[in-house]
Amino acid sequence: LIAKRIYPKYLPPGYIFDSGAPCAFPREGVPDDEIYFAIAWTLTDKCTQILKEVINHTKNIQSKDFERLPYPYWISDSSKQHIIDLTKKMVHSAIEKDISYNLSSPEFKEIESIFEFRKNISAPTSLPKLRRGALIPTALQIPFPKHQVPTH
Repeated sequence: LIAKRIYPKYLPPGYIFDSGAPCAFPREGVPDDEIYFAIAWTLTDKCTQILKEVINHTKNIQSKDFERLPYPYWISDSSKQHIIDLTKKMVHSAIEKDISYNLSSPEFKEIESIFEFRKNISAPTSLPKLRRGALIPTALQIPFPKHQVPTH
């Protein structure tokens, strides 16, 4: 069962898994910083709304539901880099300085506003790919969409 919203957890390099919670790892060739973009996306109301009102309206959210989340292709490269930088700063401040953030903090509000849908956007033809179960040093305790079209 899932809470009212998604609460991702950043697991630093070298972390020993001690939970059965779903995890995501960047695929080979995907920059490690992509995980910060994924964390920021999962913290937004828009992501939670899509997950809980469109993909699966029950309280029994499963890993496959996360795989169906859209990749935020509507975010410009410069905004994406800003989101990554801001999220990375927040994660490291929390770890190193024991600073905590809440959903009403200016940083979260800024991230939320950047992820809002904009008019006149077009979907790209290819998206980054993530591999579930890969042992890459950066992790997040939710799966990130695979963005692969199954071949049958």
